[in-house]
Amino acid sequence: MKPLLEVAKAHLDVIERAYDIRIINKNEVAGWIAEKVEDNRELLALSTALNSWIFLNTAPEIKIPRKVILDLYQKTCGYA
Repeated sequence: MKPLLEVAKAHLDVIERAYDIRIINKNEVAGWIAEKVEDNRELLALSTALNSWIFLNTAPEIKIPRKVILDLYQKTCGYA
């Protein structure tokens, strides 16, 4: 099984390609995700929520605030 950081980066790569955008702080965001989640199920839930957030806040280049990751994590995984 791949480390969670690698999987998080892969999810962010897919999001970038899907919307033809660039996540300015992609490596930082992947790190935040990897340090919050406990397993692949949580990572997928958080990445799916982030995908929706990006869809609603899309721009050619986007910087994702840490607060967004923390809020989405709490909403998708049920705890802070």
